[in-house]
Amino acid sequence: MHQSVRVGDILKGIEMQAEEMEATLVVMGTHGLQGLEYIVGTHAVRIVGTADVPFIIVQEKEISKNGYENIIVPIEMESEAKQKLGLVAQMAQAFESNVHLIVPFEKDEFLRNAQARNLTYAEGFFKQKGIHCTATIADKENDDLDEAAFQLIEEKQGDLITIMNWHESRIIGGIGTDDTQDIIINKDMVPILIMNPKMIGNFDLFRTKV
Repeated sequence: MHQSVRVGDILKGIEMQAEEMEATLVVMGTHGLQGLEYIVGTHAVRIVGTADVPFIIVQEKEISKNGYENIIVPIEMESEAKQKLGLVAQMAQAFESNVHLIVPFEKDEFLRNAQARNLTYAEGFFKQKGIHCTATIADKENDDLDEAAFQLIEEKQGDLITIMNWHESRIIGGIGTDDTQDIIINKDMVPILIMNPKMIGNFDLFRTKV
């Protein structure tokens, strides 16, 4: 295990450290509301936005002894939402996780059909890789994606929730910067796997250096 201490600007420091170490994942902790105001809030979105690696943001709750058994995956409307599925699959295979897909209820028929196609694609993607997967459409009273995800966390005892980040922009599919902070500081203290669309692709989260 290699240890390193860097003094300076936290926004630039984490990015530089990740690049120097050729990190494939950054784990960032929080320390209650005071820490969240400084590190998480809009800072988290900015920090993640400057790095080319995914982040797991954790609160005080300890990880289960079995790791991430239930991963919650909100499925957004845009096609870019498919980009995160590869990383989720790597996490699920590493921890033998169950993946739980969730979409909000959509009143518009055209959007509802597009949403159904995205959900079907994601479900097939995980099943093809031998990953146990469930798909849920939120009830008619819930057309908000982050709220639907919160409900599924409680129902499935979620250990990890995945979202996508757009630096200096909004999260795809109705989850915006303010909503991102709400998800990160969720009352169940569920860790967040957050990633940028720009660095998704053939990205090996658990690569081994030779």
